[in-house]
Amino acid sequence: MIKNRLIELTDNDLILMLKQGDKEAFNEIYNRYQNDLRDAAFRQLHSADDAKDVVQEVFISLFIRYDKLQITHSLEAYLFTAIKYKSLNHIRSNRIRKKHINRLSASSSSTETTPAKILYLKELNQQIRYIIASLPKKCRQVYLLSRKEGFTYRDIANELGISISTVEKHIIKALRIIRSRLQTYQVA
Repeated sequence: MIKNRLIELTDNDLILMLKQGDKEAFNEIYNRYQNDLRDAAFRQLHSADDAKDVVQEVFISLFIRYDKLQITHSLEAYLFTAIKYKSLNHIRSNRIRKKHINRLSASSSSTETTPAKILYLKELNQQIRYIIASLPKKCRQVYLLSRKEGFTYRDIANELGISISTVEKHIIKALRIIRSRLQTYQVA
C-alpha cells in the first residue's frame, strides 16, 4: 500500500521525504532512476560493471548526504549530473591507474609486457581495492573522499563534521595500513 503511494509522488515530494530520513523515499528514487542512470553511465564508460559501480556510488552518496541535499532544479537533473561527474572521475582514475601501471612496467628491468606481469598488476590492483575495503569504516570513508573524490582535508572535515587533524590522522592510518599490507607486492 505504501509502495503504491510512493509511486504516485512527485520527485519533489520524495526529496522532502528523503531529507527527513525516509528510507522508503530513497528506495523509490533508486527504483525510479537506477536503470536510466546505469544507461547514461554506460554510454560514458563503455563498461556495464563500471556503470553499475558509478550508479551505486551516486546512490550511496545520496543516501549518506540525504540531510544536506541542495537540489536547485530537478532530482533527475541532479542525478544525471552526478552520474556525469562520477563517470568522469572514474575515467580519470582509470587513466591515472594505467599511467602508474605503465610507469611501473617501464621502470622494471624488462620492457617486455608478459602475461605474468599483467596478471601481477591485476592482482596488485585487486589487493589494493581489498585493503581499502577492509579499512575501518571512518578511515575508509576519509581515504576515499580524499583519494577518489579529490576532496581537500578541509572539505572532508566539513563533510564529516570532524577536525582537519582527525582527517590527517585517518589518512596517515590508511596509508600505513595499505603500505604494510602491500609489502609482499614488491615490484620486480
